[in-house]
Amino acid sequence: MATQVEAATLSVVPSTKSVTVGESFEIDLSLDTEGASIDGIDIFYLNSNPSLLEVIDQDDQTAGIQIEDNDILDLTVYNDANNTTGEIALSQISLGGSPFIGSGNVATVAFRALAAGTANLIFDFTLGDTSDSNVASNGADILTSVANGVVTISVAPSSGGGGGGGSGGSTTVTSGGGGGSSSGTSSGSSSSSVSTTVSGGGTTCAPGLPIALITSVVGLGSKGQNVTNLQKFLVEKNYLTADNVTGFFGSVSQAALQKFQKAEGIISFGDPISTGFGNAGPATRVRINSLIATSVPKSCATQIARDVTTSVAGGAVIVRNIALGARTSDVQLLQKFLISTGYLTADNATGYFGYATQAAVQAFQRKNGIVSAGGPNSTGYGAVGPITKIKINALLSVTSFTGTGTKGSTDSALEAQLEALQLQAQELLKKLPAQ
Repeated sequence: MATQVEAATLSVVPSTKSVTVGESFEIDLSLDTEGASIDGIDIFYLNSNPSLLEVIDQDDQTAGIQIEDNDILDLTVYNDANNTTGEIALSQISLGGSPFIGSGNVATVAFRALAAGTANLIFDFTLGDTSDSNVASNGADILTSVANGVVTISVAPSSGGGGGGGSGGSTTVTSGGGGGSSSGTSSGSSSSSVSTTVSGGGTTCAPGLPIALITSVVGLGSKGQNVTNLQKFLVEKNYLTADNVTGFFGSVSQAALQKFQKAEGIISFGDPISTGFGNAGPATRVRINSLIATSVPKSCATQIARDVTTSVAGGAVIVRNIALGARTSDVQLLQKFLISTGYLTADNATGYFGYATQAAVQAFQRKNGIVSAGGPNSTGYGAVGPITKIKINALLSVTSFTGTGTKGSTDSALEAQLEALQLQAQELLKKLPAQ
């Protein structure tokens, strides 16, 4: 009697989908074990085109972007979607001898169509390769085939007829420094202000810094784009008159900022040096930037947080919390950093957060006085959480912050900036309206 060969398949369901720009929709990631008992599932990765499709976060209590996990197996050890690279990753394992047999949906991915075109949904899969997508059964990879998908995106037809409010046509919404947005095209907007194009009812974020946020300390005597953005915001909120948008932060702008700080309950006494009263420091910038962002679609939130962090840090930074089992671009950057600082050997630059990387992170945490006991889940020891990210990103930073006319900021200043950005990102995600 012939021995049955165990096999499993992963599929995108439905395999074809037609949507219009701006439409939100879901696809399932389906598993069929074909009678085999399985105890692990890895999807590394499902690839999409990030210029055409955006993954909609399904867990606003967790940092990053998550898809809906349908719990085929007991424990999800990794769940991450990256709207920059278009990569979706998911890993599940069975605990206590509770394997899965049969067919079912591993996860559901919610997408928003950003632009017209054809978007392929493709599993990374090579038969026999255990470093990409796989299905585990008693230590063996039994995934033998995958079925990919394709999404066709078209522009919604014009609703026709005159009058306002129609879905047809194209409108460019340009926001200056203030919290509101204006219809039409503003010829006077700065290069760093939001340029959100709405076409056929859909919304996309323009590349680059998507909104005129305040990304460095502004104080008396500061000059430049951050000052202009701040002054536009103060004009929008009626703390300053339009003729004072000069790009130079003088005593009039300082007085206007102090009025804003008082009104918002940030600070109401002291001076710029002792308490920050009259300076746009971290707490003030967090509040201003969250107010600026309220008029921007939620679909831009991740890009805003990412671009602001990059613009301030002067290069690549670690954005997400990462720990054992992760496989993302953040892991690659972390490993490069650990190698460059002598905590990890070059042969461990795999893009996978394994035990060697965990041990290197622990050594870094001990050396820098962050944490030296416990575990990833209890104390963060061995995981890259907010505090460890701040320290690493400060060391990754090579661009001096400007705004007060000084250069060569210390690590503590960098850390303060990056800590403020972590808070700012949280504020943005809370403040941006749901779409």
